[in-house]
Formats: sequence, structure tokens, C-alpha cells
Amino acid sequence: MLDQHCAAVGRDPAEIKRAINVGLAFTEESLQALAAAMNTMTFAGGEILIRQGEPGARLHLLTAGQVEVRVRTPAGPVASLAKLGEGDCVGEMS
Repeated sequence: MLDQHCAAVGRDPAEIKRAINVGLAFTEESLQALAAAMNTMTFAGGEILIRQGEPGARLHLLTAGQVEVRVRTPAGPVASLAKLGEGDCVGEMS
């Protein structure tokens, strides 16, 4: 669930390189390929990006705002696992 406005990175390879918070070295060629495959998405506060158990069809790279990762426990209540922000990725393991 989004705590505030959040936007995905645009298609500028330099913007992608600045936004990624994983400490990996990307070649210019790999950044160009990544940029070509990306779409910019904007979400409103409180909007749900992906629900637990859905197939992980998208990887969201956060460039602004904050996302809270929540899971439903076997007992039923929802637990907050993490808050992610700029440079973090979410959605790959829904």
C-alpha cells in the first residue's frame, strides 16, 4: 500500500542508474535495454500496487514516495513487513 504519491522511473538511462538502490554496476548498453523495456507509472496514496499471492508480473522501481509491504498472516491479521522508498524495488515476489 502506498503511503503517499509514488512514481516509477522514466525511460532515461541516467535516471534509472541514479534511482537503482542495489549497488550493481550496469553497462550503458544494459541501461539502454532496461530503459526501453520500462514504463512510467504514477500511483496515488493508499493505492494497492499488488496483492499477496498475485503473480509477480511487474517489478516496480520507486523514484519517489514510499510503499509499505504488508502480508496477511496465517492467523488472519495483516502484518507490516517493510517500508520501501526511492531506489527500492517491489513486486517481484508477490
